[in-house]
Amino acid sequence: MNLSKPHLSAVALAIFLSSGALILNGCQSTAVEQLAQQSHGAKAGDGYTYGTGPNKTKPYPQSEPVNINDVGGATPRFEAPSRGGNSDYKVLGQSYLVWTNCNSYQEVGTASWYGPGFHGNKTSNGELYDQKGYTAAHKNLPLPSYLKVTNLENGRAVIVRVNDRGPFHGSRIIDLSEGAAKAIDMTKKGTARVKLELINTRLNNTTTEGGSGQAVAQTVAAGVIGNIIESNTTSTTRNNLQKLGDYLSERKNNGEVSDSTKAAAIGAGLYFAGKIGSALSEMSAESNSSSNSTSLRSTPSSSVTRTVTTTTTTNDGTSTTQQVVDTTSFAPVNNNQANYEVSYATPTAPLADVSSGKAVPLSSGAYVQLFSSSTLEGATKFKNNIRNTTKYQVVIMPEDNLFRVRLGPVPEADAYDALEQMRAAGYVDAFIKHL
Repeated sequence: MNLSKPHLSAVALAIFLSSGALILNGCQSTAVEQLAQQSHGAKAGDGYTYGTGPNKTKPYPQSEPVNINDVGGATPRFEAPSRGGNSDYKVLGQSYLVWTNCNSYQEVGTASWYGPGFHGNKTSNGELYDQKGYTAAHKNLPLPSYLKVTNLENGRAVIVRVNDRGPFHGSRIIDLSEGAAKAIDMTKKGTARVKLELINTRLNNTTTEGGSGQAVAQTVAAGVIGNIIESNTTSTTRNNLQKLGDYLSERKNNGEVSDSTKAAAIGAGLYFAGKIGSALSEMSAESNSSSNSTSLRSTPSSSVTRTVTTTTTTNDGTSTTQQVVDTTSFAPVNNNQANYEVSYATPTAPLADVSSGKAVPLSSGAYVQLFSSSTLEGATKFKNNIRNTTKYQVVIMPEDNLFRVRLGPVPEADAYDALEQMRAAGYVDAFIKHL
């Protein structure tokens, strides 16, 4: 009789372990299903929907760094946007937006693949399609972009370089090259349920790389991508981008960088600093109710110093002048922070809060952007809903014909904490913007 006790214990243990595995798998499945619903087709505000597709779409932001340890396929590297394929376009009567400067994106949906019939044809960015390579077509991502693609049916993953547009069949979210499709074992079936994760080569959002080599890419990304690359495709610009790419590749492959490569990279950095300074110095500000001037100067470094003078005249003729001097670094405040959008820009008008209907001058610095509206009424409604959820000042700033709702200015030391608090409160699209 005593022999039955160990037997019963073993059976009970087996049942417990099995039920635990079912619960764990159920949790994982639920998480995937939630991400699928949120990242593809869910409402994103102002008429936008999340996920790849036609009309007004936007990328669903990543919730954690991308793990690319031991994942094969394409080798992610910093690249300038392609000269072709990066403008909004129409296909089969549908309009598609290109997610310019996208740096955080994930999505769950159906993948397909294309092969022999397209081999050797030109892709949307002008390259020749290689069916054996690790490339992909996507409707909205900038070209080129790098993605980690995970087959949720078998757990296999591959890194692909997006250089083409599509697929335009049903609700599929990506078309893989034959080589990439084979890597995740989906060629026989033809389609697979996958998870896409952006590997941001402009900012470090992976769990495998960091250090001074990455800082070079960060400097270029934050200070150049938004201001220079998209409007400047001269051979000199491309050559200098290549020098920075050589620096990163040499450091990654060899662990060390030659003096000549270092010198070339430093020269390239100075070139872009000068270009940015020149571009910023041409910007001026105008205001209907005040007289404003913006003075900018370029220095041979990765920063730009600007002086913003705002003069406001009241009805009784009294004038009030405020002057702010600010030096903005192009590198993110904390290079070890992963998966945060940090935007650096000089506005085309003096910083002002228009919450009261009048322009109230603001200081330069770090802001946490939460929401954008095409109307002051919409922005004001959003502001009133969140003003009691944070200790920081909530302001409405007009920019690019939109009204941006932001927290700030926030002390640099507190910026990432403020961002985390707002994301935890449900504002997952929040990001840091330096002005």
